[in-house]
Amino acid sequence: MNTNLDQLLQENTKSRLDPATGLGFTESGPAGAPAVVLVHSILTDSRIWAGARAQLERTHRVIAIDLPGHGGVPAAQAEVSLSSLADAIVQLAASLGADRFDFIGVSLGAMIGYDLAARHPGRLHSLLACDAPPRSPDNYPAMWEDRIARAQRDGTATLVDETLARWFTPHTMEQRPGWLDALAGQIAATDAAGFAQCARAISRFDYVEALSCCPVRTTMLAGSADAAIVPAMRDLAPAMPAAAWVEIPQAGHLPHLENAQAFEAALARHFHSS
Repeated sequence: MNTNLDQLLQENTKSRLDPATGLGFTESGPAGAPAVVLVHSILTDSRIWAGARAQLERTHRVIAIDLPGHGGVPAAQAEVSLSSLADAIVQLAASLGADRFDFIGVSLGAMIGYDLAARHPGRLHSLLACDAPPRSPDNYPAMWEDRIARAQRDGTATLVDETLARWFTPHTMEQRPGWLDALAGQIAATDAAGFAQCARAISRFDYVEALSCCPVRTTMLAGSADAAIVPAMRDLAPAMPAAAWVEIPQAGHLPHLENAQAFEAALARHFHSS
């Protein structure tokens, strides 16, 4: 487990806003290296990838995205969808000279990755999808609308405690109460309108059929404590033409933070097999 999460998430890197797509982004690593795009979960921002970015930028040009309403990026002018966010990432990457790229996403970011794999497979060298079901559960629409209503009424800070309790194992919550302070700050700083847009975008989706015939080399990865998400991803992986399944022990919804060592090993395997 990363004992310096607070320091990691407080890094001073600030994303640039791309007016054409409404996305924020940072770049690091060698300019001429293969590109990899990183996309965060809902209620966080691109800083959650600081550890992975440090590993990847030795060999890759790393483009870390901030979605609308997250990481100081303004909410979108219109409603968004997984497809519109995927299209915006393709457009932004192309404008940066990356017509093809590897893609890593967690939760909402992985759902965008599913859309890319389904609709833009030719753009992807590979996909590493972390902790996202390939199909929205039946309770998603009502669940997200409840959270949206509370965030719009009281601000996203009202979602901090319940969100951290869902994302992390009880051991982490009990033994390291101060470890998550910086992440709590990211949740509270998320713009309520941008949160609502992204939450509605993931209320209903189904990529099971598309992923089952998608040729993109994929790693499906989840923290072992991530409840129903684990079997949903684990059961789909064997049906995909070029997918591997990885389960990260002692971790929940954000395994790259909760068990960074195991995640970094999985990340190295993913790229070593390319």
